[in-house]
Parts: sequence; C-alpha cells; structure tokens
Amino acid sequence: MVSSKWLRDSIFSADNFCWRQSQLAMPTQYSIPTSKWNRYEQLRRKWKVENKRDFARLVPGDVRTYNYSEEVSYLEMYASSLYCITKKKGGWDCLRHYEILLAGCVPYFLDIRNIPGRSMVHFPHHLIQLLMRLPGLPSEDALADQLSHDANIMIDHEVFPKGEYESLRSAMLSFVESHMLSAKRASDLRLAHHRVFLHSAATVEKPVDYLRELLMVGLLENGHQVLTTFNASYIFEDFNVSRLDMPWGASYGRGFLYERGLPASKRQLLTHWFPGHPPPEEPFSYIKTTYNNKPYPAETFFNKTVDVFIDGNDIWGAHPEPDNAASWYRRELSDCHDFIQPARSLLGILNSGALWTCEAAPGSHLCPNLHDAVRVWQYGLQMTIALEIQTRGSRSEGISELLLDIEDYLQTPDFFPDFVEKFLILATNSRQLMELYRGLTEQVT
Repeated sequence: MVSSKWLRDSIFSADNFCWRQSQLAMPTQYSIPTSKWNRYEQLRRKWKVENKRDFARLVPGDVRTYNYSEEVSYLEMYASSLYCITKKKGGWDCLRHYEILLAGCVPYFLDIRNIPGRSMVHFPHHLIQLLMRLPGLPSEDALADQLSHDANIMIDHEVFPKGEYESLRSAMLSFVESHMLSAKRASDLRLAHHRVFLHSAATVEKPVDYLRELLMVGLLENGHQVLTTFNASYIFEDFNVSRLDMPWGASYGRGFLYERGLPASKRQLLTHWFPGHPPPEEPFSYIKTTYNNKPYPAETFFNKTVDVFIDGNDIWGAHPEPDNAASWYRRELSDCHDFIQPARSLLGILNSGALWTCEAAPGSHLCPNLHDAVRVWQYGLQMTIALEIQTRGSRSEGISELLLDIEDYLQTPDFFPDFVEKFLILATNSRQLMELYRGLTEQVT
C-alpha cells in the first residue's frame, strides 16, 4: 500500500514533535490576580510561626479533607499552617500551588525536582526546595509513607530553625509578588495593540478555563480593552455567585483564585462579542486559546491572522500546533532532550493536532481518511511496545489486543454503517492506553 501524504505528514509530525515544541513553543503558566494578592496581605501576616500548624489539613487526593466551600476559610486553612502538601495533578502547573502561595504558606511540593525545565519557569523552585530541606522536616519518602498509613505529619521543633524559615518564606513571597501576578503573565505576551480579541470556546455546563481566565484578568489589569467570545462576568468582584444556579453556584475549582479577581471598575474594558456583531475596531491583537483540554476553536473571524495561540491544557489534553502564529505559548512543556525515538513518537502522537481533529470531525477535509488516521494510532501503539520492551522487558497484552482490533478495522470498508463509530472507539482506547505509558518517557535515557 502506498501511504497518503496525510499519513506521511502525520507520522513525520509525531516523530518531530519534541523538536518543534522546544524550538517554537514558549512557556506560560497560571498566575495570581493582583487584587487578590493585595486583598489577602493581612491574612499572610495573621499567624506567628509558633502558632501555626505543622501541615495544613487538606491533603491532595484525600477527598475527606476537601471541606471548604468558601474562599476565605479555604485560604485561612493554608495561612494557619507552616507547610501545605501539593503535587502534580492534571499538569505540573496546578492552581493549588498558587492558592497556597496566596495564603502565605510554603508548598511542600512532592517531586518538585521532576518538573520539566520549561514548565512553571516563573516559580520559586529553589527557595521552596530549601524550605522543604530545613532541619526537622520529614523527607519526601518519609512523608509519602506517613500519608499512606494515614499518620499525622509533624515537624521536629527541637531542631526546626524558625528564623531561617521566616527569612526564606519572606524571600519566597517577594518572588511571588515580583514574578507570579496576572499582570506579569499578560505582559509576557508582548501584544502589539491595546485592543485584544480573545477567541475561545465555552459551554453552559462548564464555562471556565483557568489559564484563559487568569490571562484575561492580567490583560484587564494592564488596561487592555478586551473582547471575548464567551461570558466572563464572574471575574469581577461584584459578581454574586450565590444568587445563581449551576454552574456558577458550584464553579469548577470552586471559583477560588480566578473568580471575582478584578475590581468592578475594570468591567468597562470588557465586551462580550457575538458572531454577527461588528468586528473590533482596528488595530487589535487576535488571541486564540484552548478550552477545557480541547483544541483551539476551528473557525477564525474577520479573515484575520491569529497573533497568539495559548495552550493552557493539562498534560493529557489536546495540544494542537498552530499553522501560523507570531507567538505560541504552552502551559505544560515536556523535557524532550532525553527521550529516545519511541518515547518521542508516543508523546508526539498523543499531542497530535491532526488526530484531535479526526476525533472532533471524522471524515472532514482535515481528516480525509479514517483508515490513515487509525494507522497513526497503530504506529503509536507500536512505538509504545518498543518503549515497554526497553524499560520493562515485556509487552502488555492490552496493546497487542488493540493492534489486532486495528488490523480488523483496516479491512473494514468505509461504507459500513458503524465505520466512524468504530474509529472513535479505537481512537479513544488507543489514547487512553498510551496515556498510561506517557510517564515512561521520563524514565528513558
């Protein structure tokens, strides 16, 4: 069989994903609204060191400790503690880290040394590691063991240097104020124009996207006039969430950090734009963002070139590459320099914009042949087997079975009634199975 250009291009794109990511994408990350940083200044000073708990009650992954429905009580729980445990979630960059810092607590960041070099670049890594290594603190291994046994985690105050803790904590908070507020992240974009068109998707069920909202806060803090394709009224301090039903009544992430993060006076700078309305007055900068781990919007308005693409998705989410853009920013950037070819290809296929398009619009002109699309998944699973054999010495039964299903699908004519449905099942299963092995790429040298 002679492979199609689409198939050749897709395989080439997967194999070279790491190079393009390192050469073309720039890092970005979450941030803290300036008004919230100022609002909670007294909270960060409220408790003396000797009056604080050793570790905050909330433990990541233990739903029994998730007892907070109001922002103030949630932040007070952190502020009254010396350390707060946090870790990687959907990505290394996680809102919990910022909420902990906003409250003035020190993040005890599990596996902080494994954060990729181009993720969370504006974060006090060194200071936090020094604070985690102070005498009297449990090691990460000891802490993990205590958590697994539901034991109370404590500091040995006989040797704990309170003065050094306070000095390092003060330096950490100064770093946050200088480098991690929303206005700073928005300034990183170096937009050419005062007026900004922010193009992103949204749904009634889940209207929020963390990075997008915090970026919007930063743009408005910097005085930009912003037009959006989605309703963002919840970012203003006068928004009354208690009067509304779902989804606002139980906002994703409970609304902490990003919700009500701007003075109401900034509302005059924001316009909710609808298709059919007049275009923004020129000149303006055009930004597209991902939303809720989905790709960028497919359409582009006003027959205008997009100036900036911003990918705020989790590690496992869609990471489409823009065709043409002056700037491309990503929240989660993997370290690729140590990956051998199978690992690079696995990562490239999971992030393939072409495959995400095939799942969103199978059979469209952007995905003309589902047999070719499933061959890309076949290639990815074969690379996953190669990675497995190198690191584990064996291949998993699940991948072998899925490859047999793909072989069967390749014999299925495209006019069969369930042809598209079968492709979507194979794509979903392949993606889920390969995601299980994404972590292996970090072990390959």
